[in-house]
Amino acid sequence: MGRGKSLKARIRGGESASLEFKSVPPGETKLARVIASFANSSGGDLVLGVDDLGRIVGLEDPVAARRVLERALALVDPRPETRLEPYVHELKDVLVLEVQAFEDGSLCHVDEGEEQVLCFRVGKETRRVGRDVEKLVLNLRRRFAGKSARIPEAKRLVAWLWERGEAPESACAHHLNWSKHRLRKLAEALVADGFLVPARLGEGRAYQVIRRF
Repeated sequence: MGRGKSLKARIRGGESASLEFKSVPPGETKLARVIASFANSSGGDLVLGVDDLGRIVGLEDPVAARRVLERALALVDPRPETRLEPYVHELKDVLVLEVQAFEDGSLCHVDEGEEQVLCFRVGKETRRVGRDVEKLVLNLRRRFAGKSARIPEAKRLVAWLWERGEAPESACAHHLNWSKHRLRKLAEALVADGFLVPARLGEGRAYQVIRRF
């Protein structure tokens, strides 16, 4: 994330797996899902006062926006480490919330009353996943105990494949912005432990999640 960078430097390149723009703060539940998805993936920045095209539009009431963020954070359990950084660009107020991923591979939920919702960041989107995926991720945490740096990678790969059902190796690498070597090394470990199964799509290698948890 971009501590110390100018606002324009931080938003250059548009939204991504680790960057989301909101021109105005939505409800606290939607914000909480974005925050949780960053914490459960590889961390990220939530930018309030910038529209989907990356234009700095500013916040009408930055104090009210801070209150919405605090209410959103109160819904996330456990609460991830965050840092709020205000910017003023041409008299326009912008807030950037930096969300850190859990270093130990912990997962956080969003408290939505009767439901505890689990979210991941998949590409540019925040995705809610079901209990079956949660069980799978808990097994991933056991598999990579003592190797916490691998847990966010495993979670991202499994969550994305779960959404697609099956995907070629090249598409996995491209979507997650990984090299094929990096992807294959992790995928082979997951295949060996029974989390993924290799498949063939045309002439290339592919993977799919074993849905038995």
